[in-house]
Amino acid sequence: MLGMLRACESLGLRPGSVEVGPIVTQLARTTDPVGTIKSIHARLRLLVEAGNFTDVLSYANAGGIELGKWTTPSGPGTIWTALGLNHHILWTDHPEWATNATALMPGAREIYAHPRITHSLKSDPAAGEASAVLGWHGLYANPVAEDYNMLTPEPGARPRHDVVAVLGSVAKLPEELKEYLNKPDPDPIELDHAMIPRTLEAWERFITDAPNPDTLRRFARTILELHAEKPQVTLWQHTQTLKSEYASEIDWLQGDPQRWYIAVGKLRHQSAWRRSFWLAWLARRVDLGIYGCDASPLDIDQPDDARLWVKYQNQSRVYAYGRCAININQSHDEAGVTHKPFQIIASGVPLVHHATAGLEDLFKPGSEVLAFARGPELLHRIDSVCADNTLGPELARAALERAKADHSWADRVKTMLTRDTSVASSTRNAA
Repeated sequence: MLGMLRACESLGLRPGSVEVGPIVTQLARTTDPVGTIKSIHARLRLLVEAGNFTDVLSYANAGGIELGKWTTPSGPGTIWTALGLNHHILWTDHPEWATNATALMPGAREIYAHPRITHSLKSDPAAGEASAVLGWHGLYANPVAEDYNMLTPEPGARPRHDVVAVLGSVAKLPEELKEYLNKPDPDPIELDHAMIPRTLEAWERFITDAPNPDTLRRFARTILELHAEKPQVTLWQHTQTLKSEYASEIDWLQGDPQRWYIAVGKLRHQSAWRRSFWLAWLARRVDLGIYGCDASPLDIDQPDDARLWVKYQNQSRVYAYGRCAININQSHDEAGVTHKPFQIIASGVPLVHHATAGLEDLFKPGSEVLAFARGPELLHRIDSVCADNTLGPELARAALERAKADHSWADRVKTMLTRDTSVASSTRNAA
């Protein structure tokens, strides 16, 4: 959010900021919720009028649910639309909103369908899925970015490792995949197929009370086999190709948004191996440093300080511990990228990224980033950077130039503020 605030300033807007956390805490502790919310609304209205604000940019819901459902001339909305503001929401946690249910809480669907609200998601498939399942307006793809003045390359860095990964956690590798760690070229399709039985066990528990369980079993196996062959196509996209054969089953799954996202979460057990496996496989062949979490579930040795959470301001220093840095999306991100590629590039470190749909639209593979789909390709990418003292710096320089030119928060904010809402304004001030 600080990066977005600075972006507004760079665009010549007059931004202000509202910290929602203390407001939500105040409301949770009050003995008079009705009176308190009226007081909060009145104070916010004074702030809006004083700043002549027209728009609100928020990361996820920003109090959209916690501060209540508000009736407006255009229907139920957030406290921000009740104040006459256009509300632009950056949903970077899609589809994990099924886990914490932020976007699926009672009343959320109708509130977030307000015509003054637009929704920014990481990729076109994610936006299409949410539009169909949730019925919201104004859904569109808008990748995340970075502030390249807040996160900058570490001067005089001396690498400790061939490659570094910064993670919040790692999961233990499934037993059925451990045999592949010794293979020089493990086939990702084989690994996905090896995970189908385990995935179907989780699916079986999910469909216990479902109509047509036999057909749902066939649907699950079919989509998992499709996904194994084409892992960069999202489960949502695969579902669209099965509509004629499994129309009633898909209608049942999508009839309840929470049911749909839980179902997809079960199916994603198939490819949940991706990050853990490649890191464990790689650690047997190169000097891999994992920072930010305990890597013992993968039997990977670490320096004494590596298990500590990596704070934002320390990212450049830690990424510079590697001659290059690797990022592997979680299983729910078949398309689009997370914050990490931009943070690695902002740190001035060459990026090695697993092949994912949409990466090539952001950075040019081979000259700005290095992508891999299989083990030998991954090793070749890392060995090339380690063996050539000019390749890594050149990749890092080119990627950072591209990021600054095309992928700043100013670019993303500009996109958010120019999306259609019910009331367009030629003069925009964003809070």
